[in-house]
Amino acid sequence: MWHSGCFLDATGKRKRAYSKGAILTCKETTRLICEYLEGRLGPGVTRDVTWHLARCKDCRLVLDAARKTLRSILVSYFNSGSDPMPRKSEVG
Repeated sequence: MWHSGCFLDATGKRKRAYSKGAILTCKETTRLICEYLEGRLGPGVTRDVTWHLARCKDCRLVLDAARKTLRSILVSYFNSGSDPMPRKSEVG
């Protein structure tokens, strides 16, 4: 059942994340987007995130924004030759 961008089971409760075949909520999905883009998730979680993204327009918007941000950082890095992320010693 679909409700406000989140999946609920037949009783109206959200399914637990990260169990085999779990249905992720929007909150859980958006928290995993960076790791998803970097390919750092296990195959089961990757499948669950992909499944959610295929069905949720709002989470796809978050994914697109993350992709654009990452692309912008990489373009800036390669064009300037400098590190786009400040080192801990450079942050006050």
